[in-house]
Amino acid sequence: MAAPTGNTDAETILLEVTGPWESILQGEARAEFEAVLPQLLLKRRWFGGKGRPIHSATIQGSIPVSHDGARSFLVFIRVDYREGKSEVYVLALSYAEEGEDVRVPQQAASSVFVRVRSGNIEGVVYDAVQDRVFVSALLELLRSNASISGITGRIEAVRTASFTAICGSQPNTLEPHVMGAEQSNSSIVFGEQLILKLFRRLEEGINPDFEIGQFLTEHGYLHSPQVAGALELHSTQSEPSTVALLQGFVKNQGDAWKYTLERLQKTLQEVAQSKGALDGLLCPGEVPSPPEALVMVAGDYLDSVRLLAQRTSELHLTLASDHNEPNFAPETVSAHYQQSVFREMCTVATTVLSLLQDQLSKMGPAEQDVTRRVLAKRDDLLELFKPVTDPGLNAQRIRIHGDYHLGQVLFTGDDFIIIDFEGEPMRSLRERRIKRSPLRDVAGMIRSFDYAGQSALLRFPASEPEVSESLRRFTDAWVAWVSAIFVDRYLEVCDQSPFLPSHREKTIALLAAFCLDKAVYEVGYEINNRPAWVRIPLNGIARILDQYLPKDERQVA
Repeated sequence: MAAPTGNTDAETILLEVTGPWESILQGEARAEFEAVLPQLLLKRRWFGGKGRPIHSATIQGSIPVSHDGARSFLVFIRVDYREGKSEVYVLALSYAEEGEDVRVPQQAASSVFVRVRSGNIEGVVYDAVQDRVFVSALLELLRSNASISGITGRIEAVRTASFTAICGSQPNTLEPHVMGAEQSNSSIVFGEQLILKLFRRLEEGINPDFEIGQFLTEHGYLHSPQVAGALELHSTQSEPSTVALLQGFVKNQGDAWKYTLERLQKTLQEVAQSKGALDGLLCPGEVPSPPEALVMVAGDYLDSVRLLAQRTSELHLTLASDHNEPNFAPETVSAHYQQSVFREMCTVATTVLSLLQDQLSKMGPAEQDVTRRVLAKRDDLLELFKPVTDPGLNAQRIRIHGDYHLGQVLFTGDDFIIIDFEGEPMRSLRERRIKRSPLRDVAGMIRSFDYAGQSALLRFPASEPEVSESLRRFTDAWVAWVSAIFVDRYLEVCDQSPFLPSHREKTIALLAAFCLDKAVYEVGYEINNRPAWVRIPLNGIARILDQYLPKDERQVA
């Protein structure tokens, strides 16, 4: 196979070996390969440790995957940082010699890890996800319900009862291609019928994406991808870990974030052309239903929000439906759990507020103004977390999505499919499997609506000051109404569900606490990753304080 072409830094790294190329994994060249692994990992989009100084990267083990007379490897890399816990990442490695038939796309030059020379033979080690023969071999493992062994342990196929119904009789005939939007994992689509997700960060235990997805498939929930099976790493030293997940492919028009931005940007164009005719929209609480002017320009999207809320409530009702499965059976919220949640919320908020104080001098005037007002309301902010400790909540905690926002929902053109049940990526796998209030998912979506509104506004072409102010007021009203419609429909479908407090007032107060907690978390994230975006969650905090504080204590925003 001809080596992928292109001027990449990875191609300048040449390792000399005596023997086959896989000597870099377990032979004399292993130390040289491990020495360059940190810089190679930092160039991968899926590597989650970019903000942490790496102390070392070592090969824990590897498992060969044979195909077409050649061998690729699943390689498990332990990354030790100068501070904090270590992590394990999965590399899939294939090799191509100069002069062979092309098996990896020429445009995949960025997939090259290193060049290897053995005598007068030279080739490249590249990401095997780009190798259609390798990914087809993984699918074949699942089809044949087989296992393969290596130094680390063995990879075992786990098939669900729905495997044949989802995959058909000959899934190995489907043509694979890699999805371009690689994030924390790598995904391969087979003939627009199946999708195989390779988890790049490996943690001990079952991945919630597999666990929850399988539960939903078995319990008849049709608005998430149907799970066909998984590949698990088994060893004598730890419990099985999920390496890959196979699901039915969902044809779609993009995610709900893209759909929302497109609809809102079109609406903002109509608002700009109205020259103030849509100013003065009344917000929820002032009138019982959306103003006619809002319905005229955004009515179709408001209907979509109602449908999304229904799919969300149906998700939670399904997740709470099996009282015989210990990992999913609803549990009554205890006083101990409530205090634990409250302490965590206060700890995070205190840390973020201190970070805001430290960053104040680096902010622009507008951000400084709202930051000072938020900092002045520190005690009031912490007080708004108190509803989570209410002894009269009388609610349950269940398994939830855990990282719910518009980007975790696919839009099919007339419906929504909820995806990616891994949970919040910064939490450990054990934490992501903890049962929580489903209102946390609702809060995540409300905050996502706010981000969508502000993002659409920022992307809108610059205009006259009075038009810009009109667009800002309209966007604030749009976010308020979309959020209210989502919550109302969600509560309507989940009415009398034991996982919600028995009184609506307590439900709304609890939801507000979770929205505030989410916005505080977002402030910390934006300061560390996208400082220019910190105004969005800051303004979100200000609006929550203004909405829920007594009238004489407001004027935060």
